[in-house]
Amino acid sequence: MADAPVTSIAAREGVGRWVAPSVLLAASLAFRLPPLINAAGTNSDAAIVGVQAMHLLRGEWSPFLFGSGYQTSVDSMVAALWFLVAGPSPLALMLSTLVGHLVLLGFVYATLRRYVSPWITALACTPLVFTTGPLHTYILYPPRQASLTIAVAAFWALDRASSRPSRRASFATFALGGALGGVACYADPYAMLFMPVLGLFALLCAMDRKPPIQEVIARLGSALAGVFIGAVPYVLLRRSAGASHGQTALSLDVVLHNAKILWDEGLPCVLGTRVYYVASADYEPWPAPLFARLIQLCGAAILVIAIASAAALFFRRPLRWELRRLGLAGLAMVPVTIGGFLVSPMVMDFYSARYLVAFVLLAPFAMAPLASLLSARKLTLLVVPVAITGAMSGWLHFGRYVDGFAVRTAPGRAEDERALQDALRARDVHAAIADYWASYRLTYLFREDPVVVPTNPAEDRYAPHRAAFQAAEKVAYIFDPLRSREARDAWASDVAAGKTPFLPQFERVRAGAFEVLVLRRAPR
Repeated sequence: MADAPVTSIAAREGVGRWVAPSVLLAASLAFRLPPLINAAGTNSDAAIVGVQAMHLLRGEWSPFLFGSGYQTSVDSMVAALWFLVAGPSPLALMLSTLVGHLVLLGFVYATLRRYVSPWITALACTPLVFTTGPLHTYILYPPRQASLTIAVAAFWALDRASSRPSRRASFATFALGGALGGVACYADPYAMLFMPVLGLFALLCAMDRKPPIQEVIARLGSALAGVFIGAVPYVLLRRSAGASHGQTALSLDVVLHNAKILWDEGLPCVLGTRVYYVASADYEPWPAPLFARLIQLCGAAILVIAIASAAALFFRRPLRWELRRLGLAGLAMVPVTIGGFLVSPMVMDFYSARYLVAFVLLAPFAMAPLASLLSARKLTLLVVPVAITGAMSGWLHFGRYVDGFAVRTAPGRAEDERALQDALRARDVHAAIADYWASYRLTYLFREDPVVVPTNPAEDRYAPHRAAFQAAEKVAYIFDPLRSREARDAWASDVAAGKTPFLPQFERVRAGAFEVLVLRRAPR
């Protein structure tokens, strides 16, 4: 009889070994059904990745993402692999980055699972399942997700390095962790934010099992050698002719400006206490009712306290060293992320909250020491407000894809876009112009027939598209009421007044929700 409880625990552990990660996977997919069903609603920043992926499959290579001198084509290469299997569909584009996040979640889960039970691990991973709005920017829409996944894989490798069966295998795994960190920086410079914490984590992992100082140095040397090897593509890219450096430069001049955005918008958005939703054609803050506001504050406070607990528990000797070093790494990501945010020239408005997601991605590591001390029941009570807060923020962020708890499917059918494409082709229009946020999205959905360029040439992402537009005698201007930033009739007024290179006479067409002006160039 005395063995019965042990047998029962072992049985639960066996079931949890496959049920817990399955629940994580199912919850991650179910929570993101609205954008998956409506993948055709992709934005222009993501669509240009799809456009480049199509060009890659035609043999057109570029190390940079189209129109960028600092972001690379890695996400486009990943999308191209998906296109080989599923074709260049909006769903394939979205899956190319969503699956990347699921792999990231798998690396986090596998790392924590070495030290705690399946269900405790799954509960600690909750912040990566029910995510707030800013995280959806990378989870559902490229680019950048590839670099985040590779960066987290580097932590996974380092965590395993010191427990490898042989000294040679240990050194090789330390080198692998360092190399993955370097490759992550090539995939996207945002991953550089992880490098200080990755260095700290490498040091803590090198101290596993209290080796002699010579062994610690050898382990760190292996990791550093891996970084140098993995960073070679990044260094070569940064030194290439097309590279731009302003986006990755750091400046103390922007600290006060960024600090205000950090406090007013950044942290509240990423923690879920401030939520933006689509009210009309743009995002507006959600006026949360009192009960929702209380849950938001409770969930955010619990997440902050759980992350901060890693500081106190690092000195708790009975706790496993591996859990303590994971906790310290997750905690260290907070000041590094906030510090990078404060000195970044890229911080503009509430959209910039996406630059703070790094510390949330490592939050399960920071929570690991505390989670290991709690039962599954107690940890569930702690995690539920965090999950609800993230779910509220993320669900509302889906905007026109949801109506209360119901999922809307009309946007995903892209009927208006097909009507627009048919109307343009019927009029022999193969080049058009629109606001940036409509332009490349339509170009991708139309598979470049017609091509649609931005009304502001400074926002061009692919020069041959502009050349095709300039060469066409017959073009169209497209007004998208959901995405265009210019006034509805501004272009019609300018064309009629002879303020454009087009004849003042034009045909006005309505295609679904889109308004179109079919234009002819004036004699040159």
